[in-house]
Amino acid sequence: MRAADVDERRRLVSLVQLQAQEIDSLKDEILALSHKGGHVMPPSQPPPHRLTDSRASTGPHLPYVGSP
Repeated sequence: MRAADVDERRRLVSLVQLQAQEIDSLKDEILALSHKGGHVMPPSQPPPHRLTDSRASTGPHLPYVGSP
């Protein structure tokens, strides 16, 4: 294995370990909040993005797929 590959693998392993820790922390927080009497449910849809540039698009534009 090349040195660059070994370094990339180490970096990815570290990233996965960090993400696992974050997941455990979030699970603990959900458990704590749910024991406070509140119902904890994931949002039904992601919160809307706030656009700061007035020239920005107001939403995704999908191509028309219907018949002509």
